[in-house]
Amino acid sequence: MSEEPDVRPEDALQVAQRALQKCNGLEDDLDELRDEYDDLAEELTAVKLRLSEEDDDADYRDLSLDTKIGMVREHAYQKAANGHGKATLTYDDVMWEVFDGEPGNNQCYRLLRRAAGYDNDGNRVQDVSGFDLDESSRPMKLTVDAKAAKRGAAFSSRNNSSSGEVF
Repeated sequence: MSEEPDVRPEDALQVAQRALQKCNGLEDDLDELRDEYDDLAEELTAVKLRLSEEDDDADYRDLSLDTKIGMVREHAYQKAANGHGKATLTYDDVMWEVFDGEPGNNQCYRLLRRAAGYDNDGNRVQDVSGFDLDESSRPMKLTVDAKAAKRGAAFSSRNNSSSGEVF
């Protein structure tokens, strides 16, 4: 005796097609969520940068080391985000574009090192996603990849150097 199958091939095909439609819908939803996540990450970075503008009017000598490092990172990030996604800063950029000529060359070099996560002796003291230091070139360069930086925690105040050192 041959038993008839419980499910007809046509029914199985319809179930499979509905499942495939649901998967396609979920993939579309995932793509939308990824886009929304990227937009929110950019907005969060922009908010952090906007909050930092309160420090723009402060005298250079009144700024904490963490604030100075944050300002260098934020300037580099903005330069990358407004360009082609990557940017490079030298001591000259830090001196004139970020601090309007306030710090000296050595202070600018220290800020470049700190912004990339290095201490003054060249030891890596923290991982700063998207920021890298090229000391082999003259002048020394801080490079930033905006996409990597916005996913990292470089703009978090707890991720800045807190040595208490003041320039």
